[in-house]
Amino acid sequence: MLRRKRLNEISNLVEGVFMALKVNKEMLLKNRFWIMLGTSGALGFAGITCLEFVNADALRKGLQGQVNEARNVKSEDIKGPKALDVRVKEAATASAAESKVWSEAYAAQRTVFRWSDAVEKEFDFYDGKFATQIKVLKNADKGSWPADSDTVVHGVLLPGIKNSFLTIRARAKEKKNGKDMDIELIIRRTATDSITLEENNSSILWTEDLPKHVGKALAVTIQSGKYFNDLLRDKEQEAFGNSYRDQIHEILRSVEPLDERGHGIVELRDWLYSPDKDPPATKKFIRYVTAEWDVTGKMSDEAWIAQENIWIQKEIYRIIKSVNDDVKIFKRSDEKGDAEKRDSPQIFRNSNLEAQLVLKKDNSLALTIKNLLPRRQKLDMNFRVKLNKGKGLEPELIRVSGPALMPVGTTGKDVYEQTIPFAKGGKYAPREGIYHVEQVLSWEGAAIKRIDQVSIGSNGADDLSHSHRTYAALVPLEEKAAGKDEKDKKGGGPAAGPGVDGGGGDKKDGGKARGNEVGNRSMLAHGLWTHRYLEVSSQSRRVPVAVVLVVDQDHVDRVMTAFNNSKLRFLASQVLVNQHIDSLQPPAPDNKDDGGDKKGGLGKGPMGAGGGAKETVGGGDLETNMEMVIYGVMTLYHRHPPRAGADKK
Repeated sequence: MLRRKRLNEISNLVEGVFMALKVNKEMLLKNRFWIMLGTSGALGFAGITCLEFVNADALRKGLQGQVNEARNVKSEDIKGPKALDVRVKEAATASAAESKVWSEAYAAQRTVFRWSDAVEKEFDFYDGKFATQIKVLKNADKGSWPADSDTVVHGVLLPGIKNSFLTIRARAKEKKNGKDMDIELIIRRTATDSITLEENNSSILWTEDLPKHVGKALAVTIQSGKYFNDLLRDKEQEAFGNSYRDQIHEILRSVEPLDERGHGIVELRDWLYSPDKDPPATKKFIRYVTAEWDVTGKMSDEAWIAQENIWIQKEIYRIIKSVNDDVKIFKRSDEKGDAEKRDSPQIFRNSNLEAQLVLKKDNSLALTIKNLLPRRQKLDMNFRVKLNKGKGLEPELIRVSGPALMPVGTTGKDVYEQTIPFAKGGKYAPREGIYHVEQVLSWEGAAIKRIDQVSIGSNGADDLSHSHRTYAALVPLEEKAAGKDEKDKKGGGPAAGPGVDGGGGDKKDGGKARGNEVGNRSMLAHGLWTHRYLEVSSQSRRVPVAVVLVVDQDHVDRVMTAFNNSKLRFLASQVLVNQHIDSLQPPAPDNKDDGGDKKGGLGKGPMGAGGGAKETVGGGDLETNMEMVIYGVMTLYHRHPPRAGADKK
């Protein structure tokens, strides 16, 4: 009875389900034959279709391969916490490698990034310790201080707080003779520093309040040196403005410029160097702000741009000097030779000449000069020969004059011999050996004879810093302008006009065109422009640079090699070399022409170069002079390690 009752309940449940689905059970039972027939036909047709179009063997092999692959999976290949740890370690290794490359690149350039002597002496931008945050601690006990780090140091505040720096007695990071050795550490101010009291977290002022806490412990968050484009304080701006011009003459003197007395090696186009005069604003062989610096306003961004121009030009002029030094300084063929050996030939060479010197027992000096070039060389030159290594003793000046040396290989005519006796009681010290030989160069014998133009970060129509082959819109260090269209924000818009060279100061109003803008390019107060970079990243900034030089044809390759070996990683993009058809005869000392393109001035050529006086005096070297226009990009690396918390791009 119970079983029958249970079956009835199940039957009723099924019937209820069918009724809920609104299915007619009687109809299904009555027509089950036709329903089964239709279903069988459809399934049979589907099976035949699969057999016709599906490659069962390929499918089977594919499935078997997946099974085999699954069997070969090792536990360590399964992506899990261990795999994540491996990836994290790989990322850390890659980041460390990137940091190492950046560190080495910056270290190679670091010595270039010095400010004027006056700024460095007072503020030590190069490697001083600068406070970004100061906290006056409640507890002065050294044992309770947290550990120092690369960015936080602890110490006791000492008396004598200045407006620009303070001094703390810091705990030593090393021991001397087994005892702790305290050190006095100078901490300099920044424009954004803040001072707080730990006991109540209130803010206090540097000059008004900080001296009241002498003897208390400080926790100072520091950075080493100034980072590019850091805000400058008023005193720092003043020191920069007062010493800025000194750097211009330091750069010019580095290449031994031809002066008003006719002394020197390298000509500065249409201007004779004078230590008492600044180059006129119209001259383009060096770029600088000719207007007086207005140090009363905020000018940090301009100071950094102007100083960056100084660094770039200092490197360019260093390269020029190095090329001429390769010609000027003779190298001993046998580096291990005995400099004091008598009656034995000692051979020295530079790129143009070979000098064979013999110091004889009677102290006379036999000199043989041989031409190494496949062209004639004028033999009217001076040599400095160091024949005594005593401290403070001057090398002897030896003058050689004779018929021109014929091209190398011209037997008997490519060599000149001369004996220089020793003058007893003369101004020179006794001859003890042959220690150093160099040629006293003039503008005629130099490898780089004249500097015509330097252009930095400019898209100006008559002052382009990069060639038409690599022309691109320039961008600022940081995008600050708002409300511009997207094209302007990316550095597009109309090309900047003449004078947009980062040199500034050549405007009729002294370069003080405040607020003047071209597209998204804003001119700053002293005639400098914000848009000057091809690319800016967290590691570096890339500046287009162009240089116009007049060089000796035999040293074109030497010039390019020197630029390619630049500390600022100069990458040449285009080089134009043309014969310089005019004389390099220097202007007369009383030449008052400062404008160029006047009588006896410059003709027009690439970037305004290529002209010159049509005089023929001293023009025997015309066939050897070449005009080089060098376009390229210099990469300047930001300080490493980067500022704590700095965003990476």
